Amino acid sequence: MNQMEDPIQLKDEGNTYFQANDYENAIQSYTNALKLSKDKKLLGILYRNRAACYLKKENYAQAASDASRAIDIDASDIKALYRRCQALEKVGKLDQAFKDVQRCATIEPKNQTFLETLRRLGSEIQEKLKVQFSTDSRVKQMFEILLGEETDKEKREKAANNLIVLAREDAGAERIFQNNGINLLMELIKTKNPEMILAAIRTFSGMCTGHKARATAILHLIGIEKICSIMAIDHEEIALATCNLFQTICDSLSGEDKKEHGNEEALVLGLKKILKVAGQLVDLPDHLPMTENTQLIASILLNKLYDDLRCDPERDNFRVTCEEYVTGKFDPNNMEKNLHAIQTVSGLLQGPFDVGNKIAGLTGVMEMMVALCGSDREIDQLVAVEALIHASTKMSKATFIITNGVSLLKDIYKKTKNEKIKIRALVGLCKLGSAGGDDYALRQFAEGSTEKLAKQCRKWLCNPNIDVRTRKWAVEGLAYLTMDADVKDDFVEDEPALQAMFELTKSTDKTILYAVASTLVNCTNSYDKKEIMPELVQLAKFSKQHVPEQHPKDKKDFIEKRVKRLLKAGVISALTCMVKADSAILTDPTKELLASVLLNTGQKMASYQVIIWLDPKEFSEVAEC
Repeated sequence: MNQMEDPIQLKDEGNTYFQANDYENAIQSYTNALKLSKDKKLLGILYRNRAACYLKKENYAQAASDASRAIDIDASDIKALYRRCQALEKVGKLDQAFKDVQRCATIEPKNQTFLETLRRLGSEIQEKLKVQFSTDSRVKQMFEILLGEETDKEKREKAANNLIVLAREDAGAERIFQNNGINLLMELIKTKNPEMILAAIRTFSGMCTGHKARATAILHLIGIEKICSIMAIDHEEIALATCNLFQTICDSLSGEDKKEHGNEEALVLGLKKILKVAGQLVDLPDHLPMTENTQLIASILLNKLYDDLRCDPERDNFRVTCEEYVTGKFDPNNMEKNLHAIQTVSGLLQGPFDVGNKIAGLTGVMEMMVALCGSDREIDQLVAVEALIHASTKMSKATFIITNGVSLLKDIYKKTKNEKIKIRALVGLCKLGSAGGDDYALRQFAEGSTEKLAKQCRKWLCNPNIDVRTRKWAVEGLAYLTMDADVKDDFVEDEPALQAMFELTKSTDKTILYAVASTLVNCTNSYDKKEIMPELVQLAKFSKQHVPEQHPKDKKDFIEKRVKRLLKAGVISALTCMVKADSAILTDPTKELLASVLLNTGQKMASYQVIIWLDPKEFSEVAEC
């Protein structure tokens, strides 16, 4: 090839080589011309021509690149657009290829080549989408992700959740079953990874629900011995999921899952069993096997059942059933039955509060609490004090206990040497001391008393020699006391106490989550507060009505200072840990509190970038909640 310095001659030479099917020399000529040319129009032609050479050589990536350069110079270069369309189609980017040929057809609407390519690509895209989103393809993709050794944790968790959801639909369950799903699910169990085992068991449950044939096949292929061995794994969630699988198989085989019960019959049958769980005491012999979270889950379930009732007669029936259950347990000759009754009241007060509140006001119930407080036995005092604490959740009830029970709690706190009882009595006093909320004018106790109570709570919280269950009550106390701005300021400055609280969120006892979330809401002032119109304040004062007062330390500067301290202490990591808790424990009210803390923290710091800078991954996990 002759050495030339004229880019037009080099372009013509390249065209000659192209027509002779000598694509290598043609590329060389066009490349040399590109180095010499400064003319924009000529550059566009050279890139377009070189793209044609790369198409012939099946170098589709380079062809698309050169065509794109030509299009950058002239957006309406129809030859470059079509050549890029051809290259993109070859590399499987059908949607992008479709856009290019669509532009070609817009420029030359009568060109049959463009119209035919447009129709063909449209048809191929539809077919690809059909395959991509078909159930069979989804099932295959999920198992590939779950069983892939190099798959990252986030993708594996998402695939596991998708598989469980798919199994709950009859069509999805059938496709999993038909696509060798049982054997693949057994492979997941063999990995010995708890998350994979849990996903497999829950998928099996979905496949068995309401389908006798699938339940029979799964039971036959897995075998009862294998199911029992999985149930025996030392992992609470896996054991519970396997129990549910076994129950689902039994129900499907017996047709029990299709049996319809009347609302009243189902309510009475199920409610008494849940009340029995709510009233269990792990410190007594012959109690039901339970975890730290069982009783809170029972309370959540009672609340859900009550909320789902549709009319007053159903709610009255619910309340009467609970009343009969509790009063039926009272026995002057059997202290354990009395304890069970009061513990059941505590469970109701943590669930459907209105029902628990009515039962706490029945003749003999409050008297029994007082009698148990005066007992010499530790278990009696623990149950009674906890019931008093739960009974004072609403201010109207707190007022009653302030009148009748504060002296009793103070007496217990001063006299007992048992740390477990002392801390619970203190929490009761904390709760009653915060009955006025954040209203500075409605402090229940003398100046400085709440700070002293909070200091003692922080002391217990930081003591590693005290068991987790007891230290949890210290956080309960702070959840109420941090309504006082002086307590908030002291708490956020006490980094060991903050770290101790955050560490407790990582324990297996997740009943602490609501208390921690409430404490953080108080410290960051993340609660809703209505703006009071000055005219209404003047009117209230004139009519001698109470006007809420803001604590001086609840002003903007103090709040921002507390937020900075919490961020420095690692509040984002704590929030992340909390939102990963079991879904039954992480109730909607708790989620709302956590979301309020995150949102309000961001607003106070003026920019979310401050939080993201701390740890982007953790921030995104909390934000998803």
